[in-house]
Amino acid sequence: MSPTTVGLSWTAPVSPGHVVTSYVVEVKAAADSDTSYAAISDTITGTTVTATGLAEGTSYLFRVKTINQSDSG
Repeated sequence: MSPTTVGLSWTAPVSPGHVVTSYVVEVKAAADSDTSYAAISDTITGTTVTATGLAEGTSYLFRVKTINQSDSG
């Protein structure tokens, strides 16, 4: 990875009755408390993603949202 790229991975949740079909990964600069999260990638079907285009020396917050069968369609 480079100083402007980070690899992210997570463990798929176990939720009986709710099959996870994909994920949305969002990011924001940690110092920007008033800034909303922005999607860096959507419809990820695995549990890894690479975030690119980050500013070197900046701390970031990431969050992963699940999409399940009842959310799609």
